[in-house]
Amino acid sequence: MKPENVFAWGRAGEQAPVQAEIEFERGPSGRTHVGRSRVGYPYHVGRTLELPGDPPGMASLYLQSCSGGVFEHERLGMRFHAAARTQVHLTTGASTIVHAMPCGQATQGVHLAAKEGALLEYLPEPGILFPGASLLSRVLIDADRGAVVLASEAFLFHDPAGAGRRSAHLQCETEIRGHGVLLARDRLRLDEAALEQPRPGVLGGWRAQGTLFLVSPGNGGEEFVTAARAALAAVEDIYAGASRLPNECGAWVRILAADAVALRAAMHACWSAVRERLTGLRPAARRK
Repeated sequence: MKPENVFAWGRAGEQAPVQAEIEFERGPSGRTHVGRSRVGYPYHVGRTLELPGDPPGMASLYLQSCSGGVFEHERLGMRFHAAARTQVHLTTGASTIVHAMPCGQATQGVHLAAKEGALLEYLPEPGILFPGASLLSRVLIDADRGAVVLASEAFLFHDPAGAGRRSAHLQCETEIRGHGVLLARDRLRLDEAALEQPRPGVLGGWRAQGTLFLVSPGNGGEEFVTAARAALAAVEDIYAGASRLPNECGAWVRILAADAVALRAAMHACWSAVRERLTGLRPAARRK
């Protein structure tokens, strides 16, 4: 993992700041531990945990924000690196509020890298977009052949005034690479016009949306699609689909949900099904 406090993104090589970076290593006993870390404001990271239902030696880590949410003009970045044969689960203790931004935009970048034989899960709680919020979210996944990265990104809309306004602006960009070669790219853009009109192909009447990427270069992803579809069939108040990613690099799921409860149930069902397919174990629910 490079020690610089920025990482390049996109064709133009745009530099994004990194306030938190963690490298995970595998010890002689087979347990995964933090080998190197640098974490600064607004992030805080708790101690490494071993939780029931996880594979032996997997390290679970909670990421927290000390700032009370994402604010206008902020440029936030995190980088996580899983060395060969490590097993890592990253999550957050609660959702992050994205506040109103009358004059600008906030940017948040996440770089996930996994070496051969690693299992890296990045499953944060959904972001909560207040009216007037404007967020550009960028996720870069770089996985070696034989590695597995499970990454989610989810958002819901909330009006604290109770008027039900959905006037936020959201742009999500995800790039998937194997040994630096681009394998897949996904882009999502929602603006006020799209959110206020019940367009079936965009968001319709659903108030929450989430995406789950299962990246495993060299794996066609069919077995993961089958597992995800079976899991989603048992969840109510959602509209969802699962399909293979291009270039034989895995699978992905996109979910529209009536509310945060339905979205969380759907994401957890997919995660549990995929984890069981990968390790033979179903994870226990996290305390949050």
